[in-house]
Amino acid sequence: MEKASLPEDLAGCMKSLEDERTAEEKRVAAKGPQVAVFYVIDGRIYGHGDDLSAAKVEGSMLWPRINHISWWENARDFLPAEVSGRSPSYYPRGRIIYSKHQGTFWIVLDGCINTPEWIDALKDKYNLQDQSVGVYEEPSHYSCHRCR
Repeated sequence: MEKASLPEDLAGCMKSLEDERTAEEKRVAAKGPQVAVFYVIDGRIYGHGDDLSAAKVEGSMLWPRINHISWWENARDFLPAEVSGRSPSYYPRGRIIYSKHQGTFWIVLDGCINTPEWIDALKDKYNLQDQSVGVYEEPSHYSCHRCR
């Protein structure tokens, strides 16, 4: 069977992800697994991750300490104006939560980024490579401008 190749624009985005590891991403990579809120903007993952020891506890679930709107307000300081001037629901987004009961991280996300490539990139960014991970597409809550 012939191996399928990525579409040129997606391949370029993935190459960009590999090539543009910032000092912050390298710092995060030195930590353990994280819960997070994230966005995918112009082929890059932006977001905030919390180690499990710093996560917000709700019952048997661990959540990131901040939500998407709080992150978006703070991101205005470093995102270009044409990006930060849009609604927080414009770009594909999601969150990573942890179920203590199941021992599983759940990536809950917009359908247009529910691809093996983006899931792998999220696992890499938030140190989930060696963890039990489930994926849940949530169209009623996480729908970007393309998915509505």
